[in-house]
Amino acid sequence: MLRLSLILLIAALAGLIALVFLLRLGRRHADGTAIIDWRHLVAAAVGLVVFVAAAYLLGINSTGRPGTDYQPPRIQDGRIQPGEFTAPSGQSDS
Repeated sequence: MLRLSLILLIAALAGLIALVFLLRLGRRHADGTAIIDWRHLVAAAVGLVVFVAAAYLLGINSTGRPGTDYQPPRIQDGRIQPGEFTAPSGQSDS
């Protein structure tokens, strides 16, 4: 859940940074170019691209193969062992 929240936050910040950049650019060049008129859509597109890219990159290795079992985090010898995906008993991982 935290990872998803961070992805959404980064995407929103990237869009806002793009919007601020385009607003400042618009103030310097008051003649009005096409990209400045569409600055809100450009900023939204930047946020969407960052969100999709981050979700793809963070989701590549975070799931197990079909048919694997998830072993949740556990405490062993006073230390927290992270969760992991394991092959079901009686099957090999390959």
